[in-house]
Amino acid sequence: MEGGDETESTPLLARQRREVHDRGPWFGVRHLFCLLGFLGFANVYAMRVNLTVAIVAMINNTAVDPPAPPHPDNGSNVCPTPPNPTNHTLPPSDGPFAWTTSQQGVILGAFFWGYVISQLPGGRMAEASGGKYVFGIGILITAIFSIVTPLAARAGFYLLILVRFIEGLGEGVTYPTMHAMLAKWAPDMERTKLSTLVYSGSTFGTIVSLPLSGLLCDAVGWESVFYIFGSLGVVWFFFWVGLVHNTPSEHPTITAAERRHIEGEPKPTRAAMPAPPWGKIFSSVRVWAIIVAHVSQNYGFYTLLNELPTYMKQILHFNIKEDAALSAVPYLAAYVISIAGSIVADHVRERRILSTTIARKVFNSIAFFGPAATLLLLPYAGCDKTTVVTLLSLTVGLNGLNSSGVGVNHIDIAPNYAGTLMGISNMASNTMGFITPWIVSVVTEGHEDLDHWQIIFVIAAITYIVGNVVFLAFATGEIQDFNDIPPPPPPEVANAPVNADDEAEPHVLDA
Repeated sequence: MEGGDETESTPLLARQRREVHDRGPWFGVRHLFCLLGFLGFANVYAMRVNLTVAIVAMINNTAVDPPAPPHPDNGSNVCPTPPNPTNHTLPPSDGPFAWTTSQQGVILGAFFWGYVISQLPGGRMAEASGGKYVFGIGILITAIFSIVTPLAARAGFYLLILVRFIEGLGEGVTYPTMHAMLAKWAPDMERTKLSTLVYSGSTFGTIVSLPLSGLLCDAVGWESVFYIFGSLGVVWFFFWVGLVHNTPSEHPTITAAERRHIEGEPKPTRAAMPAPPWGKIFSSVRVWAIIVAHVSQNYGFYTLLNELPTYMKQILHFNIKEDAALSAVPYLAAYVISIAGSIVADHVRERRILSTTIARKVFNSIAFFGPAATLLLLPYAGCDKTTVVTLLSLTVGLNGLNSSGVGVNHIDIAPNYAGTLMGISNMASNTMGFITPWIVSVVTEGHEDLDHWQIIFVIAAITYIVGNVVFLAFATGEIQDFNDIPPPPPPEVANAPVNADDEAEPHVLDA
């Protein structure tokens, strides 16, 4: 080794140390960005799922579901109600709202109407002007309207629907905006790890908010759920705007080594990002593979996210504190598995054990086929609570590996338009947020028994299978040609006057 140049004889440990040094500090500004992104998603998911628990405490079940003879289709397919060891002289704990099952579905679904609408605009704004304020203000809007949710609920059914719709508008920009920012902040061979770290905040928020919401509803009152999580979102906003920047080049304290590790060699920049090539995007089978897989992923995910607390309470007969805590167990499994999977995915890519394309398909297959199998096994668990919770934990846990598959594939194929692609696929996939409650209400209305809930789980399993078959057939990890952006012309060429003589007599350098 001469003059600091590395050769094949350079000891492996020395080269690894040089590589680590070239990546900048062990905890750089890219890691701070990801940490705050993680906390942002933890906040938005806490604010999103708290209603699925709180609504159980908000409903006057005596008024909505007065005692009635068993439905003829229920029979022996209903789990036995456990004896209640508490003081039976106390009246049942009922909430103030007599919303029917259909109305509850409308309330839960209202969020997603707003969420779907703002997806694509959010991604485009982040690509055009940077994602810092788009992401931050989106979460701030969600937080403020979460705080006013109890007031809106008491004011009227339709006002609550409007508030949830506006919350969805605010939160809808988060995923496409973060995808656009990760395309700038995540080095290629750290893409899976850093993306999964950020997006695992949504799982972490679910883990925390489900049991905590149940405890708050039981100990303080359902209103506290919205006040506490909304206030945390407001506090987070000030940290985000004070510490995060749109790109590494804008960050005032980033080291040269870390910036070089993230951005690579300096590239020509454009004053403005050109509009996406819509025709090429929508005619690409690679894009449609992502869309179809993302839709199927969210169908299964929202079936469990929105309906699991109801299933726990009405079918397995957990009380609200047990319900919320056990509903969080599957998401704890997803959190652990998704983080571990992302580390393995980037390792096999960096060591060239698997190509990016094969890695995405392998991890996505585990994330989709695994949950499909466990959902199909649920009918055999019957009323065995331990087995049901174990299968549901495997379902949601294995599905966490989608963050190493379709979840990051937008950035693989088009980093320049990652926000737009995420906006498109997330807009399509989150229609499942209001479709799944409607399907569940149609299938189970008047039939709160195991057979009808098994139909719900079988539909989700089939959806997972179809989505991954399409992904296996058409997805890729290679950058697509519609990602290309022509570099700006050199200033001297752009500003040089046109001269016919220059074209006829080219300049010749002296020897």
